[in-house]
Amino acid sequence: MGVILATMPPKTSAAGKSAMNSAGFTLLELMIVLVVLSTLVGVSLPHLRLGGIDSATAARDVAAGLATARAQAIAGGRPATFSIDLASGQFGVAGGRGGTVPADLSVRVSGPANAASGSVRTITFYPDGGATGGRLSVVGRGRDAEIEVDWLTGAIRRAP
Repeated sequence: MGVILATMPPKTSAAGKSAMNSAGFTLLELMIVLVVLSTLVGVSLPHLRLGGIDSATAARDVAAGLATARAQAIAGGRPATFSIDLASGQFGVAGGRGGTVPADLSVRVSGPANAASGSVRTITFYPDGGATGGRLSVVGRGRDAEIEVDWLTGAIRRAP
């Protein structure tokens, strides 16, 4: 003899709809949405700059401009001059990377960096790797960031 299995009819709600066809999301669907959202937040959060650029980020940008000038001098076989306008915060090298330090930050230059005109200061890099040298300080938001350019080697160092 065989076993006879009896099936029960699906439960229905007060509105007469089957419980299996009710609106809503399964646990699996909710888990997939949470994973996708957390991945998006994890990827995008480091790229958000809340409250603007801080002094360390601005110093990193200035150091990149200095490195561009040094690379141009060495590769091109002729001096390359990095300039920064202390009044406007604009910096760069002709034919290379440039940028602007945010208005709420200020830049101070000390050492042998040359005064080009008015508020413009320059550091020249030479084909042999040397430079005029100098120290740049990006000041603001409670923390200073310093960049030092060695006159002998042209090495660019960011101080913590």
